[in-house]
Amino acid sequence: MSQKVTPFMGGLGIDATSKFEIQSNATVTVGDGTNGGNVAVGDNGIISFGAGSDLQIFHNGSYSLIRDSGTGNLILACEDFSLTNPAVGENMITAAVDGAVTLYYDNSPKLATTSTGVNVTGDVQGDGLIIDGTFDLGTL
Repeated sequence: MSQKVTPFMGGLGIDATSKFEIQSNATVTVGDGTNGGNVAVGDNGIISFGAGSDLQIFHNGSYSLIRDSGTGNLILACEDFSLTNPAVGENMITAAVDGAVTLYYDNSPKLATTSTGVNVTGDVQGDGLIIDGTFDLGTL
C-alpha cells in the first residue's frame, strides 16, 4: 500500500485544487490522479529516464527528439500504429497488428505489405531488378 510522503496542496499550482504528490514508491501524481495533469518543460529542458539518462525526450526550440542511447532497442508497443503530420490529418506510416504496414506520400498509400508480399501504388523505379522464382508479365 502506497502512502503519501509529500503532499503539496495549493502553492505549487494555480489554486487550492491543484495537486502535486510524491508517493513512497516514487510515483508522482500531477493533478487529481484521475483527470491527469500536465508537466511542462521549457525549450532545452530534458525529461530523462534510466540511471544514465538512457532515454531522453526534449525540444530545443527548433526540433523535438526522442533519444534512446541505452542497452537494447526502443520498442513502441501498441495495437495499431500511426505516424502522422502534427495536425493528425495526414498519414505518413500506419501499421496494424497482424496486418499491413503502409507507407504514404502526401496522405496517399504507396507501398503496403500484404499476406503474400507487397502492393505498390504508382511507378517503381530502381537501378536493377533481380527476380528469384516465378516471373509473369501478364499481357503486354
